[in-house]
Amino acid sequence: MASFYTALICTNGHVTASKLERYPELSANFCKECGASNIYACPSCNALIQGQWHSGSVGYFVTAAFKMPYFCQDCGESYPWTQSALQAARDIVEGDEHLSVEEKAELAATLDDLVKESPRTLSAGQRFKRLAAKAGTESAGMLKQVLISVLSEAAKKTVGY
Repeated sequence: MASFYTALICTNGHVTASKLERYPELSANFCKECGASNIYACPSCNALIQGQWHSGSVGYFVTAAFKMPYFCQDCGESYPWTQSALQAARDIVEGDEHLSVEEKAELAATLDDLVKESPRTLSAGQRFKRLAAKAGTESAGMLKQVLISVLSEAAKKTVGY
């Protein structure tokens, strides 16, 4: 029977366990990398966070690589690590001295579309690329560092990450 294990992830996005039921000894209240609280359920709806997928039958067992989710599969809300990365990116944009007020607002508004696979992802990626090029080198580097873990695959290709 195919199913998902439960994942244990800190609110900053460090994965503690992707197969919690299989390895309960990995359970911890706080992250060993940053000290943030670990969660195994969505803060909005309490649905368990989908961990690693597995399919098992007698004599045959297959697992797929774990890909950390950015949104809850039950309620659609973004997880705390997604929200935190987007807020950090907004803070970087706001502090950039090379962008006008209008460009900062446009770039900040583009960020939400970069973490979702949707029809708007490609156009958001184009806007991001154009505006990030106008930002200072330091800001552009920090944006890449903060966003690389939460960007959708389409957005990574479009912006060149």
